[in-house]
Amino acid sequence: MDILGHVDPTALRMLQDLTGIDPKKIPTNDENVYKLFTSVEPLGITPDKLEGERTGALGLPEFGTGFVRGMLNDTKPKTFADLVQLSGLSHGTDVYLGNAQTLIQNGTATISTVIGCRDEIMVYLMAKGLDSSLAFTIMESVRKGKGVQPG
Repeated sequence: MDILGHVDPTALRMLQDLTGIDPKKIPTNDENVYKLFTSVEPLGITPDKLEGERTGALGLPEFGTGFVRGMLNDTKPKTFADLVQLSGLSHGTDVYLGNAQTLIQNGTATISTVIGCRDEIMVYLMAKGLDSSLAFTIMESVRKGKGVQPG
């Protein structure tokens, strides 16, 4: 099940009632939770039980689609920050495919170093001392596919 954000609290309560596990008591640094994004092992099954599925993310909100599970297989996320990057990359046209995916596959970047959302451009430029207004203008130009204008 892939649960949309507006029903997550209800679904989490239903899962708590069904399993007896309080989701608020699951440690956010639990190794098996992170392994779900790269393996079915924490589920106690083998990939053949899920028709070759290599991740345990099939029912995880925002990570259960074939597209995002493919991203998980490509990037092998290990940290919460990697998962946030993937979330940013999975939204928008051509943000991942033919862009970040290529950079990751050819070794130019990793999931940890690739730009995951447009705001990273602006924040990076501001951290390097660029005026916030100019950083915003550059970010918007890049977002619209116009690149960086000279001058």
